[in-house]
Amino acid sequence: PLLKTLRYLENIHNKEQAQKVQFLNSIGKVLDRFDKRTLVRKVIPLLIDVLKDNKLSPYVLANLFAIM
Repeated sequence: PLLKTLRYLENIHNKEQAQKVQFLNSIGKVLDRFDKRTLVRKVIPLLIDVLKDNKLSPYVLANLFAIM
């Protein structure tokens, strides 16, 4: 599930808006399974990149706060 999560995040810009929201709502369930290094080097930068879409900001910020 962790590798699938990373791959999905890497390709999230190719997904439909509803799929992005659904993914961002459910990603919180697996974030605590990532080690700190992976969160800092991979997950956080990918989530910050998703912040470019203003409509997704509330979902992304919730996950970033959960990581912190």
